[in-house]
Amino acid sequence: MYWAFPAGDLVREGTASYLGKAKGLHEDLARFEHVYAFPPKAVHGGRFPSHLGEPVVGGVNVVGDAAGQYLPLTGESIRPTMVTGQAAGRDARSALEGTCDVDAALANYRATVERSRFAYRALDHFQSWALRTPLSLVAPLVKGSTWGPVLRRLEAAYWAVARILTIWQSPSQRRRTRCSSVTSASPDPQ
Repeated sequence: MYWAFPAGDLVREGTASYLGKAKGLHEDLARFEHVYAFPPKAVHGGRFPSHLGEPVVGGVNVVGDAAGQYLPLTGESIRPTMVTGQAAGRDARSALEGTCDVDAALANYRATVERSRFAYRALDHFQSWALRTPLSLVAPLVKGSTWGPVLRRLEAAYWAVARILTIWQSPSQRRRTRCSSVTSASPDPQ
């Protein structure tokens, strides 16, 4: 995977591995032709921890990259982080306002994250399978994944990870919730 993010006068570029290897990332980055024209000042490497971690550790909600909330296959973490971050904030607010106790708020956040664990596993299995697939078969298999029944299953797993409609659109749409009503909310994913 390759990315480039503007950062002031710099562009932060990188490659990463789902395989857990950090060696060879400089060579991977050098495969992009422009890298030879603008040699990097420093190279850092790592891997995407796309295995969903524990959502609550030591009485603290864990959100985003720290919780392994990267989507397998794409490396996307912004949407899952926004959804789970808002859920954590919503539960913390409920505890602060006294509409539920801290243990119930933590349990509610854990339940919110755990609802997406099956979808993470499904995407992770698909990614693991794709990484073991011979390159000559990748293009036909990717094309085959656009076939209706396969595509619907992949999309369902993708959307189940973080339902974007759970994010409040504006402060005027915010509603007061009790812990029990937060866990029962499950809007459709589109």
